[in-house]
Amino acid sequence: MTEAMVDFVPPCTWCDQPAITKTEDGMRACWHHAALDGVRSQRLADSKVRMDAVEADIARRRAASGAIRVSSMQPADVTAAPPEVVAEVLRDPAIFLDAAAKAEPGWSDRYGGPEGVAQLTIVLHDHLAELTKRNADLRTSTLIYLRTQANLSLAKLGELLGMSRQRVGVASRRADDGADPTSRPFAHLESRDGWNT
Repeated sequence: MTEAMVDFVPPCTWCDQPAITKTEDGMRACWHHAALDGVRSQRLADSKVRMDAVEADIARRRAASGAIRVSSMQPADVTAAPPEVVAEVLRDPAIFLDAAAKAEPGWSDRYGGPEGVAQLTIVLHDHLAELTKRNADLRTSTLIYLRTQANLSLAKLGELLGMSRQRVGVASRRADDGADPTSRPFAHLESRDGWNT
């Protein structure tokens, strides 16, 4: 038998071992690299399942976003602290939180003692939750503008915002959930007209 008659077995794409199969993307693979490709495929499938779960969680949270309030207490309902103190806490929560962190003798008198502090924390929580929701709405509209009008890639947006490309992608998908754009409070910022001053 001559050497020309021996069947030629192509080598693995990644090493010199004989290839025994092809990967999903058509690359020749030895037994070792075929196994690694199987692991990679499983990890990819697992990550898709995780992303679907994350997107379902985002949708569930969005549906519940109208129910952010922990209580029905309004700033005017705070009875243990004077209205000017309530207004100050809502305007600059850091002063209130720093005073509580330091807990110097008599710190809570100004805020109405334990009852006032408890009432202020409820009102402050609702206030901050509303600000957080409005901030998220503004971020959504701004991301839509940057992706559609300024044509920035996810990688460039991630670099600009100090976020991973994947995190920007999740935020972008959240923005493109098919909801009526007019239901977003900052929808006017999703086009160039909103930024022309």
